[in-house]
Amino acid sequence: MMRTKQRALSVLLILGALLPLGGRRASAQLAFWEPTKGPEGGTIISLAISPTGALFAGAFGGGVFRSDDRGETWTPLAVLGAHVLSLTVTPAGDLLAGTFGQGIYRSRDGGATWAAVNTGLKNLTVQALFATDDYILAGTLGGIFRSTDGGESWTEANFGVAAFDVRAFARDSRGWIYAGTNGELYRSKDEGRSWRYTFHLGLLNNNISSVVITPDDAIYVGTLGGGVFVSTDDAEHFRAANEGLGNLEILSLALAPDGALFAGTARSGIFRSTDGGASWHGVSTGLQSLRVFRILPTDDGMLLAGTLGAGIFRSTDGGTSWRAVNRGVIASVILSLAVRSDGALVAGTAGNGLFLSRDQGQSYLHVLPRTTDGLALAVTRGGTFLAGTPLGLFLSRDGEAWTLVGLANLPIHAILVAPSGTIFAGTQIGLFRSEDGGGTWRRSGLLGRRVFALASSPDGQIFAGTGNGVFRSTDDGRRWSGYGLSGVAGVGGQEIRALVATSDGTLFAATARGVFRTPLQEKPQWKRVATGLTDLDVRALVSAAGGQLFAATAQGVFRSRDLGESWTPVNVGLTNLSVRALALDARQVLYAGTEGSGIFRSARPVSP
Repeated sequence: MMRTKQRALSVLLILGALLPLGGRRASAQLAFWEPTKGPEGGTIISLAISPTGALFAGAFGGGVFRSDDRGETWTPLAVLGAHVLSLTVTPAGDLLAGTFGQGIYRSRDGGATWAAVNTGLKNLTVQALFATDDYILAGTLGGIFRSTDGGESWTEANFGVAAFDVRAFARDSRGWIYAGTNGELYRSKDEGRSWRYTFHLGLLNNNISSVVITPDDAIYVGTLGGGVFVSTDDAEHFRAANEGLGNLEILSLALAPDGALFAGTARSGIFRSTDGGASWHGVSTGLQSLRVFRILPTDDGMLLAGTLGAGIFRSTDGGTSWRAVNRGVIASVILSLAVRSDGALVAGTAGNGLFLSRDQGQSYLHVLPRTTDGLALAVTRGGTFLAGTPLGLFLSRDGEAWTLVGLANLPIHAILVAPSGTIFAGTQIGLFRSEDGGGTWRRSGLLGRRVFALASSPDGQIFAGTGNGVFRSTDDGRRWSGYGLSGVAGVGGQEIRALVATSDGTLFAATARGVFRTPLQEKPQWKRVATGLTDLDVRALVSAAGGQLFAATAQGVFRSRDLGESWTPVNVGLTNLSVRALALDARQVLYAGTEGSGIFRSARPVSP
């Protein structure tokens, strides 16, 4: 079942290894958290426009945003608790949002309030929405569903459908509806009540991501891996239309009012065709991300593009040039955080590089504007920042100018500056070390193991969390030995997401099964300490003064005051509970990086 679900979501999973969202916002009490003002941007999966011209954007992370000034500024409307895969505005003005795993939400007041409308909807991952005056269609991982009462209730409309991963709808001039799926192109002549497969001879790739139809009923199909295909005979025959396309993974197709076609690709940005798809030309000038999930043309000739990591871009010259329009769009997925002793905060994002704040999150500077992930961050004793990315290890002395210093094209998941000054980098093929500040690197053991977490104890022991348990070194990383949580004979071990060694001689490990603890001794005695953790999938750990521990999960942040024996949630003020990263500054202010809502900070120091 899981394998089928992952294959069906191939469009979404091109985003990378981001984890599903957790719960919704915390209740209104005395706030523990307050939002910072960024970083702006994020991954925008869906776009829509209302009959009045209001623009809407749906984000990976659950955020929905609205603009009333042609995209110049945006207002956050809600965090729905699940990635927003599709948006549509009905002719009556209702706004519908299709989500990953939580079905459909509806707003009848322009996005001010929302309600789930899932009665009769048997599959809650909604990838496509299509609305007319008389009915609404929803494309899900479980096929097609139809509503005739504005979404109040849904009936299954899968008669004739065998490929149930439904991703796109389009209607021709006769009212026939086409549905693009992973495996088939279907047509309905009765307003979506029943479907028949099309003959589509020549459609050499059936992994369909998008469908658009011109006023003269030419059908264009975008596929994942086969590029664009076009039919002029009601989908009986197709021909490839890929001349000039730099990438054949098509994530979106759009038709502008002037007849120009636009294709958003997975790796090469946006392409435009002004001759019906006979030829394409790249039009990505100004785009900061070349992975484009949605393109939305408006009647006045403007274009909007939703991208991976870098947010929303706008073109007012037919796609020739693009400009970021993310004011108010705080939808970044934060993968890592690090704070220097002077308060400088660096954040690693999913797909949009690194950001720097020198004023506790009041403003952010985009310091590594690349389409890459900031997987890991650390600070040396001298105040130099280190960043691990899929491109290798970067170094910055001021947080603004970054230089690639080693391990090029090797994804780095963990960084540690040991008490000796040695820098360790954890990768998917083992551990590397540098004894000259990152200038040169050599292997440091754990060959072939995936190293996701690193920590050091006050007495100089080094600990590595891997895909199968913990390892320890007592000689500055030259030799390693197993330190538990590796299962029996290597089977059933724990994937270690984070490690913390406290000053009282205790080592903590974060895993998908909660938090484990052992005294620092020759033979570890691991004990699971998870009482009160309502979500055991722990992504990050940090220790604070007074013996406190904080754990980040998909259901928020939890605090322990008794060495992990018990945990209590500290989520009031956190409008997105899916937290991926934690960091503590010198003032004992705690920062939390969320999956789709940027960075939050504790409203006051967590320790006196």
